[in-house]
Formats: sequence, C-alpha cells, structure tokens
Amino acid sequence: TVAKALADVKPIYVFAPQGYITTTLTASMNSTQLTAAGTAFGSFPSTGFVVIDNEYFYYSSRTATVLTFPKTLGRASLGTTAAAHPSGATVRVAYVFASGPLAGRETNADVKQTLAPPEGLSQKIKVEDGTSEIGTLGFVIADEAEYVTDLIKQNSFALRNKLCRFLVGFREIREPDFKVLGTMQSREFKLDSSLARYRWSCIDLQRSLRERIQFGNAKTTAAMTASSPATGGNLGISNVANFAATGYARIDDEILHYTSITTAADGVTG
Repeated sequence: TVAKALADVKPIYVFAPQGYITTTLTASMNSTQLTAAGTAFGSFPSTGFVVIDNEYFYYSSRTATVLTFPKTLGRASLGTTAAAHPSGATVRVAYVFASGPLAGRETNADVKQTLAPPEGLSQKIKVEDGTSEIGTLGFVIADEAEYVTDLIKQNSFALRNKLCRFLVGFREIREPDFKVLGTMQSREFKLDSSLARYRWSCIDLQRSLRERIQFGNAKTTAAMTASSPATGGNLGISNVANFAATGYARIDDEILHYTSITTAADGVTG
C-alpha cells in the first residue's frame, strides 16, 4: 500500500570527515578532466575519496603520481560542484560513512555503511532573522573490522579537528544530489562502552571560527551585496587599506576567509 511504501522510506545520512593524509597537485585541473597529477599518491588508499579545494572526488585507481576518476560519480561528489583547481592545490584524503546504501555506490567498499542516524543535535535559533544553525551534532559509527581503530592507529590526530561534511538523502536519489546540511568540525571521538562503536562530536564550522578568531580594529563596509558562491568569488568593499594581505573577515555573523586583496579596486577574493 501507499502507506506502507511511505513508511519504508527512510532518509540516508552521510558523514564525510576529511583525513590527515595530504599532498599537492603538480598540474592544474579543469572542471571536466578525469585525472589529477600530484606527488606522493602512493601513501593514499588504493581507491577512495579526496577533496581538492571545495570539491570532493572519488578515485577508482591511482599510481604514485596520478589519480583516476570514473566518468560516473567520480567528480562533484557529496553535494559539491565540479570546478577548476590550480597547480599546488592541496589534495586531502576523505572518508565516507553512510547509514544505508548510496545509489550507484551500493557495492562500493569505500562507502562504509556503518553510520547510525545522527544524535545529540543542538541548534541556535535566531528569532530576529527567522533562521537557525546547527550548533553541535553527534554521530555513532560501528567499528566494523576495526576500520576506524586502524585509522587512529595510523595517526592519533587522523580524524580530530578535521572538516566534516554532513548530508541527507534517500536511496532513490544519487549521492551527489543529497542535501548538504552543514560543514562541521570534528571535536572529539571515543570508543563507547560496547567497545564496538565510536561516538563522534562535531561543531558548526562558523561557530568554531567565531570561538577561535580574534578580530582586530580594521573595519570597513561592503560596497556590494555579498552572495554565497560555492567555490569562492570576489567581494567589493569600501576600503581595504588596513587589511592584511590574506586572512579572515567577518560580515554580519559569517566568517569569510580571503586569499588576496586588490587595493586599486578595493576588493577581496576568497
């Protein structure tokens, strides 16, 4: 019946923390190519996920200097957008845990179907704006075949204080089309009393930045409306004379990371 079919529809959650293994691109990439040239790929898993800038990839094979991405579900993974990447960009290993099978990746061993639905959600509600943001979020991951334990043994900081991506979707929807609920920062994880599961605690990235960044006295005003581009962009402001060459800026309640400034045009890029 329709009622039973609807009852059987359960959301699938995806938790994707970045890891500690990194290297850099030795050649630039456009938004469509299916290989990445770099150094030290020999230390990466034989297959798996990586993140370059803000784009997540799945690579199906590698050599010591080249990652190869499949044409289907290789680029723009985990709700990101395919983009160009410059030579020298950081390539970082990522790990993917899901609460169920992902369409097109049902048999992919690099997607660990060991994630329980999230728990311990807290939100900060902004009544005046009619908005809310995730404060903290807890995840439980079964340590099947001691997969998480082995990652920790390789490096005790492997998954601590790393960026994590949190998505939700359904089995009938391809994972690149899942809804991104937030980008978090992992705070701590520990083995629970069962000795078979790890409990992860994550915090909203913007909240983490607000806690850690001390802002100076340099102030100005935006000379244009700031949009929310997925992969960065330019922002015109009134005066950047007292700004550092690179750094962080705060607009309203959002922290922005800028990578360059242009004094002639009074703008920042990030």
